[in-house]
Amino acid sequence: FLNAVPKFVTDTGLVLGFALVGGVAYLLGGAGQAFEAIALFAVAGMRMIPSVNRFQSVMTQTASTLPHAEAVIRDIVDAQGYVDAAERLGQDPLPHEPRLLSLRGVSFTYPGSREPALRDVDLDVPLGSSVALVGASGAGKSTLVDVLLGLLVPHEGQIRLDERDLADVLAAWRSRVGYVPQEVNLFDGTVAQNVALTWGDDVDEDRVVRWRSRAGSASGSASPGRSTATRWSSSSTRRPRPWTRRPRTPSPARSTSCTGR
Repeated sequence: FLNAVPKFVTDTGLVLGFALVGGVAYLLGGAGQAFEAIALFAVAGMRMIPSVNRFQSVMTQTASTLPHAEAVIRDIVDAQGYVDAAERLGQDPLPHEPRLLSLRGVSFTYPGSREPALRDVDLDVPLGSSVALVGASGAGKSTLVDVLLGLLVPHEGQIRLDERDLADVLAAWRSRVGYVPQEVNLFDGTVAQNVALTWGDDVDEDRVVRWRSRAGSASGSASPGRSTATRWSSSSTRRPRPWTRRPRTPSPARSTSCTGR
């Protein structure tokens, strides 16, 4: 409140305070007591003004930083929700090598959206096969892949891995899936870390060199002799190929000529 009060209002209040104190003291004890009361009010006011100014500065700073603090608190609450959800992943093991991923009547709607991104999807994906999802921008290709990976939970329908509900074996399913996104970002690390998509030292150098050679051969700019320990900044135009370990089940492929959710 104080930071929103104009200065002339506080000055006016101070003058009225002098008048009020002096008037009351004059009525009660005459001119001498009135002068004493005004002098006491002036001394007290001079001592209080610096404190009031500091308090006003604190209130102004608090009001300006409060939205940022609220945003951080929301992020913390949301992060806790993600942690709680992650701890509830299905931990049932897969007793054998799965053969078929099937969707029946799957629908998904993003929060705040009126139209579903997916509606009544029926799909059978034999594991080990190649599947291309082709469609216009916004048709729901990326959403469908996120559902297949278990990153999004459908609002309707079932996803089954052979005869098991995907939600029950989700942790085991994710450990078997490799995923190459449409957009790849580079981070400030070594070439090997960018290729393997890891911040640590858990990098298979032989695989890094082999995949760099293959990527370079495809683009006609191979340089396999370059050390994989060289740092690669985010301004580089080379794109990494993710590879930390060989996934046992490939992710369904998407058409690279289309984009969309």
